[in-house]
Amino acid sequence: MKALHRIGLLLALAGGSANATDFTYGDWAVACDNTRRCEAVGYQRDGEEPAALYLRREAGPGQPVQLTLMLDTGRGNVPDQVTLTVGQVAVRDVVPEQDIDEEQAAGLIAALLKGERAEIEAGSRRWSVSLNGASAALLKMDDLQGRVGTPGALVRKGTKKEASVLPALPVPLLRAMPPARARPGDTRLLAAISKSIAKRECGGLSGDEDEDEDEDEREKERSLSRLSGNKVLLLIECGHGSYQSSSEAWIANDKPPFAAEPAILPLAGKPNDNSVVNAYFDKGELSSYDKWRATNECGSSMKWLWTGKGFALLSWETAAQCRGFPEGIALRKWIAERASK
Repeated sequence: MKALHRIGLLLALAGGSANATDFTYGDWAVACDNTRRCEAVGYQRDGEEPAALYLRREAGPGQPVQLTLMLDTGRGNVPDQVTLTVGQVAVRDVVPEQDIDEEQAAGLIAALLKGERAEIEAGSRRWSVSLNGASAALLKMDDLQGRVGTPGALVRKGTKKEASVLPALPVPLLRAMPPARARPGDTRLLAAISKSIAKRECGGLSGDEDEDEDEDEREKERSLSRLSGNKVLLLIECGHGSYQSSSEAWIANDKPPFAAEPAILPLAGKPNDNSVVNAYFDKGELSSYDKWRATNECGSSMKWLWTGKGFALLSWETAAQCRGFPEGIALRKWIAERASK
């Protein structure tokens, strides 16, 4: 049926759009955001109990690397302390989900480039993190931060001055326009605007339904929120699966002619699109969270802020690999700050 095809198409587009600017190497992934802050994560091999090494490094000369061990037993009884061994380097009393001492972290990271696995043990229990792809991921971090050939590089150290490292870029400051309150006639307004765009919504597929579609497939979820005194946001469901739904965002006038147009939802380096997944609008922020699996162990999340002139990207994170961690381990691809007033 066309409706089932539409669901698959829209969800695939929404999911794929958020995965183009991060990088995956074997069992490792890396991403850098708009401030040049970089993150990398390496996981266990497929089929093993979830374990990961999570690295973060701010941009600019002389910045240390933060290293954290992540564990998930699936039973909620993660040990308080473990021993982490990479090659000949062993660090005892490592606390999962807390930063490892900077000096110890530096020794472990250097060993990552030479070994095949990082071993974790607590009594009789064992985990491991694959190092397949670790060198390539850390080299990509160095490259994107301009560290290759400097003393502070993780992979290819050299004699270039540390001052040559690319500086951090400023975090964009966004000023929100406070949304207007709902009005008594907004339910009728939603119906009127929806009627005006019936042949344009959901990729133009709405006006050509198959006669054998289920009734509930034709009953799309719709919502209207006020953006200002004369502008409204419509979220129109275009398809749904067993664990998520895809919608389109539209902006319209609150009086005829409604002049409804697809909302422009920018993503850094991506074509503008008005597709959102599991969408939610509150306090001027439009959220989209795309689960790539029903188990919610990987996916992408974006938030946009209504500024009065349009939607501006507020945050963008992706957990690119599905390795058994609840909600995944998200790497940051974009960050902006919401002004306090």
